[in-house]
Amino acid sequence: MDPNFLINAAASPAAAELAVARVLQTLVALLADTVRGWDLPPDLAIDASTSLVHDLGCSSVDIIGIAVAIEEQFATRNLDFAQLLFRDNRYVEDVTVGELARFVAGKLTGAAS
Repeated sequence: MDPNFLINAAASPAAAELAVARVLQTLVALLADTVRGWDLPPDLAIDASTSLVHDLGCSSVDIIGIAVAIEEQFATRNLDFAQLLFRDNRYVEDVTVGELARFVAGKLTGAAS
C-alpha cells in the first residue's frame, strides 16, 4: 500500500473517509489471510461489520497477532491499540473490522480515532 494516500486524509471529511476505506480494504485482505484455514463458514465474507471475536472467533492472542501484523503492514509501531481495546480499564468484548479501520486510519493520519 502506498503510504502517501494518508498524507492529506485529515484535510477534509471526504479525504478521511477515503483513508478509512483504503485501510479497510487492506485490513480485510490481512484478516482473510490470517483466518485462512480456521474452522469458519465457507461463505463468511469479511467486511466492515465483521466482528473479530463473534464472527471470526479471535482469541485475545489472535488479536495481539493481528495488531502486530497491522503495524508491520503499515510499517509503523506504537499504534497504541489499548485505546481501542480497553475502555474504563476493561478489555472490550469485541471490535468490528470497521472500528479497527477507523482507528488505524485515524492513528496513521493523526486524526482523532
